[in-house]
Amino acid sequence: MKKIFITLIFFSQITFSYDLNSISKQKPVWQNFPIDLNHQVSLIVGFGNVNSYLCLFNSTEYKDFSNLKNSDGSSMGYMAKLDENSCGQVNIVMPWAIKSEQATTDAPLVIEMKNDQCILGNLNNCITGIEAKLSLTKQDSVSNPYGVLTFDYNYGTRPNSEPLYLATYESKEVDAKVEFKSAIFVDSNLINPTNNVGLASEFYSSTIIHTPDSGGEGTVTTLNFYGGANFPDDTPNFIRTTNFVYNADNILYRDINQAGNATDDRCISRKDKWNYVPSWFGYGIYDANGDRLEGNPNIVVNYSGPVATSGGTFSGTIILTSASSIAMDYVCKKVKDGTHYNGTDSCPGIGNALHTPVTLNGEVYENFPLMDIPDGTVVKDSSDNEYYIRVLRPRTVYAEAPLSECASMNIGLAKDTPNHTFLNYLELDYPRVGAVLVNRLANNPTKDVAFNGQKWIATEDSDGDGVINSLDLRPLDPNKNTDVDFDGIEDSEDDNISAFKFNWVKHLEKTMFSAYEKNKQN
Repeated sequence: MKKIFITLIFFSQITFSYDLNSISKQKPVWQNFPIDLNHQVSLIVGFGNVNSYLCLFNSTEYKDFSNLKNSDGSSMGYMAKLDENSCGQVNIVMPWAIKSEQATTDAPLVIEMKNDQCILGNLNNCITGIEAKLSLTKQDSVSNPYGVLTFDYNYGTRPNSEPLYLATYESKEVDAKVEFKSAIFVDSNLINPTNNVGLASEFYSSTIIHTPDSGGEGTVTTLNFYGGANFPDDTPNFIRTTNFVYNADNILYRDINQAGNATDDRCISRKDKWNYVPSWFGYGIYDANGDRLEGNPNIVVNYSGPVATSGGTFSGTIILTSASSIAMDYVCKKVKDGTHYNGTDSCPGIGNALHTPVTLNGEVYENFPLMDIPDGTVVKDSSDNEYYIRVLRPRTVYAEAPLSECASMNIGLAKDTPNHTFLNYLELDYPRVGAVLVNRLANNPTKDVAFNGQKWIATEDSDGDGVINSLDLRPLDPNKNTDVDFDGIEDSEDDNISAFKFNWVKHLEKTMFSAYEKNKQN
């Protein structure tokens, strides 16, 4: 594919008719939401997404709706439409059912959240679901960024309870320090939706010992399963130990493979970062009907646009190879800021290899995609068929820093990290809830596909049926108010009001594979 770094008038004159607003909001082009990923995933995953999740819980306005009770004394919940993306999470169409309880001011705050991932307007067609639980004893602070807590997040398919994402975080105070442990399971379908569930998976576990007002050290273990190897007891296809030490500004880390071979130490900034879109899975590509492309169509389209961090412009053709990927060349870019080493050349000595660092003129470089296609781009093929491109899986790159900035730190010995039995599998009950009382998209209704930014006042009765909004799940329909199984059928008319519950296979009888001796982890 020839890249031309001039702007061609021909391509700038292409006109498009793709009208997103004319497409049903039940279509994937509306229902697929982005999620931010990390380039240095085997390192950054160790720190967890604690701040991101705490942001999400804080946005629920739980302080206004804690300890709600029914007339019989049973726990009551409420509905909230959140802006997950503002907390670094995937935006979700449907609202959350939330229950917040704190027995006394000295007791832990416990927040439970459930979300059914249903096709908009069809509660009988829920293909995935999310359950999350936070037990918070001490909030995070500058000196202790982890707080004292246990947090679980389960995301899986319905009705067959296949896990897509499982995470358990636990932090506690030990000998004037904070011990933070985590275990995370990720099915490859979550990263690349073209992969079938169960085809491949990743498991990350970490232990961090944090010294308040100082820094800390830790270890992340990474296991990848694919090609017939199944989590948790099959032999992983890939094993990596990442040992690290950090202060307020930087992280010094070292990767070690299962053979005990270590990479050179690398220093990255905790504050400076840039982004790119992985061309092999980072996009959502949709046809004129709003559906994701199927298979491997290899559709050639014209495209013109800037090349980030190079100052150049691409004009030519690109290939839509799947529902998530766009074929383009890989270019050698500085990990510090994404600037190009030498025009559009790949890194010397490593060909087109990805995630392989090479030091050139004293700077660390890796191969990255040539360019990012902006979210909302419309392109045409030779038959004038139009395709809508969304950015769904962008990656954050933490800037490479010179080793001299990490010279005061030394990487310690590897720490034991949790195995798969550390994961907590939630089986939460739905509390009774009413109307949406919290809507964090009220000021941005176009982002709210389900409610257009609407929310209801808890103490009012919007449909005049004698049931206040806080108890009325259908506040605009006087004939409906309760639906405990969230299937869209009023309980008085429903023959089966049993709510869906995950039936997790926990693999507790299995021992996680360990392919290398502990002395090879340092």
